[in-house]
Amino acid sequence: EPVIRVMAEGDDRDLVMRAVDEVVEAVAKAAA
Repeated sequence: EPVIRVMAEGDDRDLVMRAVDEVVEAVAKAAA
């Protein structure tokens, strides 16, 4: 099965985690 790795970095950990979560959600919706 294909795998997509989402990586991000930044000074604001909460902002980075929210951004990654949003990207993961968008990719999951597109793949459904």
